[in-house]
Amino acid sequence: MRQAYNVGNASAGGGTGLLTGLSAWWSLNETSGTRYDSHSNGLDLTDNNTVGSATGLLSHAASFNKANSEYFNSADDSALDFTTEFTASLWLKQVAYGGSDYEVYIAKGSFTSSSFVIYNRYSQSNLKILLNYNNIVAQFNLLSFTISTNSFDHLVVRYDGSESTNETKLRVFKNNSELTGSGSFTGTVPTSLLARSGDFYVGFIPGLTSSYFSGEMDELALWDRALTTDEIASLYNSGAGITYGDL
Repeated sequence: MRQAYNVGNASAGGGTGLLTGLSAWWSLNETSGTRYDSHSNGLDLTDNNTVGSATGLLSHAASFNKANSEYFNSADDSALDFTTEFTASLWLKQVAYGGSDYEVYIAKGSFTSSSFVIYNRYSQSNLKILLNYNNIVAQFNLLSFTISTNSFDHLVVRYDGSESTNETKLRVFKNNSELTGSGSFTGTVPTSLLARSGDFYVGFIPGLTSSYFSGEMDELALWDRALTTDEIASLYNSGAGITYGDL
């Protein structure tokens, strides 16, 4: 059965507006096995190779060990077939670099047929976002991007295909500060995403060699719309974060 958690301060939450367009919210509080979608779509995450648990920003977090090929997946579902807008929000803590070029945070589809892939490359210092790979592809590249090894950082990726420029279509925020202007784009960010018939992955994507994530992840959520900057600030909550129960 699905489980909902409320371990944060409800008065610090983002308000009911953040329920609008919410596709899934995984608190990642379970210490083993399936991680449940707290929202209404039932997009539970299957545990592959025994993803661990650690102290999270709020209660528990999922703890991934690259050496054990650990990851989650959720079966292909139309609720995650985003078209002209989406937002991803997640809290991350990096552990010692795992020795591979790639560490995937989240992705939809396989690497060669994906609607979006968000990952880190080259020893934690290069955030990369691919859209519609490898058909009509746009790529965002952010050098000197790091995730803390001793505290959780908040990452938000916001896509709005109705905007007019690459920089306004795809925006990236870390700890409530926008980083988009520090990155570069290859290709043109599309006006819509291709619907890929593939699973949703957390901590890995098939088709990208040794793409397993090493680190911890907490309070992962996806929307089928582009959140406002005020809503992103509410999710960050001055570094304290919020839970699904706070919405």
